[in-house]
Amino acid sequence: LGGVMMAASLALSRVLRAFGPALLLCSCCEAVRGSAARDRSLRASASAGDGWEAERPPFASPADFRLERYFAKHEFVAKHLLCCSDVEPLAMAELLEGADEESLSLWGGLHLGYTETRGLPALLGEIANSYESIDAVHVIECVPQEGVTLAACALVEPGDGIIVMWPSYQSLVEVALCRGAVAQPWRARGGGSGDGPMRFDVCDLEEAIVRLLERGAPLKLIVTNLPHNPSGCTLAPSEWARVVALAEQHGAWLFSDEMYRGLEPIGGAPQLQAAADAYARGVSLSGLSKVYGLPGLRLGWLACREAGFVERVAALKDFTTICSAAPSQVLALVAMRRRVELAARARAFIEAGEAAADEFFHRHRDLFDYHRPQAGPIAFPALRREGARAADAELYCERLVATDSLMLLPATVYGGGFDGPNMRIGLGRADCAEVFARWERSLARGLLP
Repeated sequence: LGGVMMAASLALSRVLRAFGPALLLCSCCEAVRGSAARDRSLRASASAGDGWEAERPPFASPADFRLERYFAKHEFVAKHLLCCSDVEPLAMAELLEGADEESLSLWGGLHLGYTETRGLPALLGEIANSYESIDAVHVIECVPQEGVTLAACALVEPGDGIIVMWPSYQSLVEVALCRGAVAQPWRARGGGSGDGPMRFDVCDLEEAIVRLLERGAPLKLIVTNLPHNPSGCTLAPSEWARVVALAEQHGAWLFSDEMYRGLEPIGGAPQLQAAADAYARGVSLSGLSKVYGLPGLRLGWLACREAGFVERVAALKDFTTICSAAPSQVLALVAMRRRVELAARARAFIEAGEAAADEFFHRHRDLFDYHRPQAGPIAFPALRREGARAADAELYCERLVATDSLMLLPATVYGGGFDGPNMRIGLGRADCAEVFARWERSLARGLLP
């Protein structure tokens, strides 16, 4: 009987490895077709502040993506957005006016056919040049969100233990949970009224590893997001070295969402070494959306020195986009060849936004607890009110968008047991000061949190 069960277990494992991506995509489609009753259930769970540590059956339908559903509801209706996670997007003419001759030639002679699965060779080379020890063969193009899904499918199998920084972008844990992972949060400290800026303590990561092992799940993957969304915090290089060492000690993979890497202020928090450079099993996710102001190109990449990982992702990509769009690849090549200039442009927008935020929150320090982001364009101020929770922040955000067509992002979209009265704000758009002035007028009229 034992032999039969082992054989069955091996057979199931092979099926999951072979068809996991397709099954996961089917699960996502099923989630979109979910009933109103299930939606009510999810909202009730979120309001109760439940965590996501509970295990799920492999390939269960993912929970609704609360942040993206909130954006879908308000982003293209609200006239004034103060919650955007990117910097001011470039116009096409603005990007092309600084293009080199070769890129302009590629753009002028562009044919709209299929492209290589791994990516445009010239672009892969430019991306590799932005790292210390990465070659073009270590890079694969993808849509950034696609990269999260492909990496989870490549690395996570049912029963694997993962640890994820939290709060964070929901898909960084959600896809792995749908793969059958056992997840443990690395929770942030602070960020609320009177308890200092949000931050991550590596000692808490060590404790999370212990708790995961106590649950009987071997550590397979540590997921980080630095500079951090939504708080804008980061780690010191010595702290980052401890994270890398912990991953190495346990033989675990280190998946690092580095979409904001490159937006560290000059003379401020130092840029951390990319995970792909720091560790053989380090995977760096990056792209053009945040640092370079090009979210509309929908192009990013995964970088990893472990050849087997890149090959596995390339095979899994056959189930998703297959290849990138040819126009996006050429425009991305232009951007990567102008990356120093475009990153400086982004930092200038952020500096102007931070100045406007400093003035606004200083005047209203009786209402809000605000800390400047250490890096990147987003911050996570909290309501300064005794006993305030995430639901209070959501109520205020809903009133603000209904009354003033001004959109902030409430902490309720993060779920996972995070119940702080925080709201994400974005400081990288050109109209940032103007939107703060509108918020000022709203407060003056008596719409208080």
